[in-house]
Amino acid sequence: MSEQEVIRPLPSNITVRCYQGSEDLPGIAAAFNESERANGLNSVISAEDLSQMYQHLVNSDLYKDLVLAEVGEQIVAYGRAQWNDYIDGNRVYSFFIQSRPEWRGCGIEERLLDFAIERAQDQSRANPTENSELLRVFT
Repeated sequence: MSEQEVIRPLPSNITVRCYQGSEDLPGIAAAFNESERANGLNSVISAEDLSQMYQHLVNSDLYKDLVLAEVGEQIVAYGRAQWNDYIDGNRVYSFFIQSRPEWRGCGIEERLLDFAIERAQDQSRANPTENSELLRVFT
């Protein structure tokens, strides 16, 4: 590690945990909506929308692939992993991160990215492929 690289610990009031069930969906929707609004987008999603969308995921187990960052009981950021094989010969491990704007830049995104890399490695070991493997992150 170079002198310029700094590993920032998460603030002590932030906890990171995996998805525990549908009771997390309202907080995930609120974090998504605030993140999108801060990004200048008009996307709005409800807990019901997420429930419908998450019922049809492929290669993504919410209880292993969805990680939440919380302050108290408020979800301030989350990330979800998924992988797909494409006909072009690539396997793409995708990771989607949303964070409330007031919590950006304090190390949460880096912690979620670390989780994404670990999950991609776990998925690669559990589901071997001869395809080229790529990691794609959406923030």
